[in-house]
Amino acid sequence: MYRAGVPCGSVLGSLSATQDTRIQFSDAYTTATLEATNVWTQSGLWILSQWPKVGMEVSKMIANCYHEICIDQLI
Repeated sequence: MYRAGVPCGSVLGSLSATQDTRIQFSDAYTTATLEATNVWTQSGLWILSQWPKVGMEVSKMIANCYHEICIDQLI
């Protein structure tokens, strides 16, 4: 489980997904590219088959001060 803290109103924190199941999370401290199955946020579970809609929603969550994102990863 990759757990990322996202500061409120952060312009450095971003979460994006490619067309497959890879997710890249970047913030001021780390950049990680993960092979992932699920994305957890404070509002619940997102399944990657729902990208890119989920990507837009997660971006909105970050902008709206959702502070923690947990990613289930397959390494």
